[in-house]
Order: sequence, then structure tokens, then C-alpha cells
Amino acid sequence: MIAISLGSARFEIIDNPAALNVFHSDRQSTPVVGPPPKNQTSKDIEIRFHQCAMEFDFKHRELADIIDVYKQVMFGKNYAKECPAGSELNLIHYMGNGKKLIDVKIDYKAVSRQMSPTKFQNVHEKYSILVEENGRVVIEADYYPGIVRALDTLSQLIERNEDQGNNKEYRIKYTPILIKDEPDYAYRGLMLDTSKEYFNVGDIKLLLDGMMISRLNVFHWHFMDSDSMAMKLNSFPGITNNTAFRSSEVYTSDNVKEITLYAKIRGIKVIPEIQTPANVNVLGNHKPLKDLVRCYSDPSMVSRKNSYPSEAVLDIGNTRSVDFVDKVIKDVLEMFEPEILHLGGDKPNIGCLNHISDPVESLRKYIEKEREILKKYSSDTRAMYWFEDGSFRYNPTDILHYKGNSRQFEYTISSHRENYYVFSPSDIMVVHHGYPDNAGTHRNTGRTESWKRYWDFNPASYNKNGKMLGSEVLVWTEMMNEFEFLPKTFPRAGIVSFKHWNSTPSISSGAVIETIMRLQYRLKSFGIPTEKISMRYCEEHTHHCFGP
Repeated sequence: MIAISLGSARFEIIDNPAALNVFHSDRQSTPVVGPPPKNQTSKDIEIRFHQCAMEFDFKHRELADIIDVYKQVMFGKNYAKECPAGSELNLIHYMGNGKKLIDVKIDYKAVSRQMSPTKFQNVHEKYSILVEENGRVVIEADYYPGIVRALDTLSQLIERNEDQGNNKEYRIKYTPILIKDEPDYAYRGLMLDTSKEYFNVGDIKLLLDGMMISRLNVFHWHFMDSDSMAMKLNSFPGITNNTAFRSSEVYTSDNVKEITLYAKIRGIKVIPEIQTPANVNVLGNHKPLKDLVRCYSDPSMVSRKNSYPSEAVLDIGNTRSVDFVDKVIKDVLEMFEPEILHLGGDKPNIGCLNHISDPVESLRKYIEKEREILKKYSSDTRAMYWFEDGSFRYNPTDILHYKGNSRQFEYTISSHRENYYVFSPSDIMVVHHGYPDNAGTHRNTGRTESWKRYWDFNPASYNKNGKMLGSEVLVWTEMMNEFEFLPKTFPRAGIVSFKHWNSTPSISSGAVIETIMRLQYRLKSFGIPTEKISMRYCEEHTHHCFGP
């Protein structure tokens, strides 16, 4: 522990937070894993071990990175220093006084050697884990994401033996344990809006760590909107000099590769979004593109209405607009190599297209042209569109991203029953700000719902036709910065993920609270700030506060 004094204030930096942020249960009698597994059996034998006495037996090199990540989740971010390579040669030293060797054998079937298997299927995250009373652990999965989820479960079964002080001793209770599990919904996403606030690569990596621990598996990157566009594009050198908030706040192709690999190792797919034809005011700041933007408003407070950027629209009647979109799609595909490309599709302000004789029909043709461009560069990448009122035509292969009100969903989706869809209702799945708006007037603008509203959400109610891939939490950042967005996001987004992994958990209401509190503590232990869901007394005494 390192102490830093600043005047009268004293801050303590914990060098091994995982050892201290431990949730104390007053109800535990069986292994507790979040989300609750589908099938779990256990007995009552406890095994103890030193943190350096854990060996991993695996054949496939691509597993090494995620194993190293989860060693840090289990034992703290200083694990590599405390148990350096070669420490396994001193196992006898670590195995005295009844302590075991934890021998983890990973049976990775490698049905697909891809770290991110194509399509979204529940079987990709299916796994089993057996923990025997002699310390032998067997993990089995057919696909890489299943290995990641199994390691996450193992990390929850391990707890520090606090009775022994700070001697790096850990334990696994209730062995032998057998867990077999897979998700109900294969898409559990989170969208981060980096157009309304810039977040650096480190911020995004920390978000991805939180997603991994929360079992969220899709990172939707909304980097283009009226406020800014900070993504450097090969076809438009210098565009971010005019479209980013600052020239230093940009994302390069190297940043994208770094982030997508970081996500892939953690079992997370990245979906980039190109926001057109609506909300493109920022493009007008770049002189070569200014004539492609209708209803453009110069970025000054005088020319804005209610302090917001104009609802500018790409001029879909201009042939150069199609050329612009062609180049952007090509650049984004080359950088991200995505399985799905989100093509925006917010309904634009039709009044900005009054120079076109039939703007609605032109919009439909524009969407068709976008899809043709996508297929020209990547026949395997599927298109995804925002979906609110069903006024546009979509191909049956398009994924529709619903963000309207949950009460209007059934009526809206009725016109496109053949399409798969992702659910992000504006009255539930939105992490906004909930403070006065950016003009300091309206309260509860884009309010953020409580954690309980997220848990009470039942995805099956919106999956009557079996076409729901899953849900996505939308993190809009008008009034959030790098200090606020993580505690606003977590544990809310993790709760959504848990409900889509196991939508009908057979646990009591008190156990629900404890499951969420455990997630909160696990995130904290890995350095990810979260919002509290209850007061400290109730964290220590869940029975007293919440019942059985």
C-alpha cells in the first residue's frame, strides 16, 4: 500500500485491490456465480491453495493472453510480479499445511479457431467446468468465447482466505463443483457514444474490462454524430482537423486495431457505426464536404437552437454524397474488419430534403445503395440499422436495432417480422445523464433508470417471434466525461447482461441483490468504478435488508 499526502488529504493506492474488495455473504451455502448458471451441483469440501500454486494446461497459443488476464482478475494486477515465470518450480514451498496445487486443464475443442466465431449463437459461449476436491480443474468448450466465460466462472469460485491474513492464500469452497452453462441470448451489447465526448484508448480498454467481467460480448462504437467525428479516415486526410473536438483527441487505425484486439481477447465483438444520413452536422465543418450537408449550422452558440447542434442531413440527392459514403464504408471495413457494420439510419428531418421531389422514396433508395456498397467491399458483413417506426424498407438479412419506446415495440416490429433484431428501448436500456441539460435548464433530460428496472426487464416478453438476438445498453455521453461514464454504466449494463444470460434465474429476491452486489465488488476489485446499489450496512447484511 502506498500513501500519498496532499495537504490535509491522504490517499491510499492499493497495490492489490483484488485482495481487499471482497464481498462478504451472510447467506452463502453453495457456490455463487453471476449470472446464475443453468446447471450446477456441489458438495461441501473446501480446498486451500497459494496463489502461485495454480498451473494451466492448454495446447492452443491463443488462450495464453486471456489466461493472463484472468490471473489478474483472480489475484490482482500485480500477479505477474508476485508469481513470476518459473515460480511453479517452487510448488513444494507453496503446498505446505494442507494447501493444494490447482491444476487447470483446458480442453478447447477448437471447432472454430476464430476467437470471434461468425454469427451470434448461444453455443459459442457454452462451457462446462469441474472443480474436484483434489484441486484438479477441467474446463471444456467448443469455441473460444466459451473458454473466456469458463475462466470468468472459475474466477468467481476462488476467494481469498482472509482468516490467514495477507499470505496470498486462497480457497475454493463447496467442491466438488460441476457447472454446465450457456446464455439464453447470444447478443449482450453496450454502445459507447464517443461523438459527444471523447474517451481515450485507456478509457475504452477499462470499459472493455468491465464488459468482460459483466459478460457483455458486443461493443458498439458510435463515433460519428452531429457533435464530432474523431475517427481518422484514409480517404479523407485531415478531416479530423475539422470534425474532432481537438486535433489531439482522435482515433487512428492503430488505435482501432489495438482496441479490437483487446476486445477480441476478452470475448467481445466490435461493431462500428457510420451515422448517416441524419445527424451529420459535423461534416459541414470540413470545407470539402460542406456542400453535402443540408441544414448545416455553423458551430457557434448564436446559430444553434437550444444549444444543440443542428439536425443536419446528408444531401442524398447529391451524387457526391454516395461517393463519400462509399469511401467511408471502405475505410471503416479495412480498419475494423467487422462481422456487422451499423449503418445508422436515424430518420432524418425531412424538411432538410425539400429540394427533392420525393424525399421518402429517395431515402429508401439511399439505404439500398448503402447496402450495395457494403456488399461490394465485404460480402460477409451484415448491415445493421436503427429502427424506430418501420418507415424504410429493409432486406430480410438486415439486423434491426430498435430504440423506440418499449410499449410501441410490438406494433413497430410487426412490419418486419422476418428480420432479426437487437432491443434497446429508450425507456429502459439508456444510460444518459439524468442531470440538467447542457443549457442548465431541464431536469431529468435523458434520465438513467435504477438498477432494479434493468433487473425486472424480461427479454422473453419482447421475443415472441424468436427473432430477438439480444439487447444493448446505449451509453449516450452528452453530460458524461471519463470520470462519470463508468459508474453510470456499471453495474447497470452488467445487470442487463446477466438477465440475458439467464433470463429466468431460480433465486430469491435477496439472492438477486447479492448477485448484483458481487458484480459490483468484482468490478471495483479490477479498478472499474461502479455506482452503489445499496448502503454499506445492507451490503454486509443482505438478509436483514432484503429478506431471504
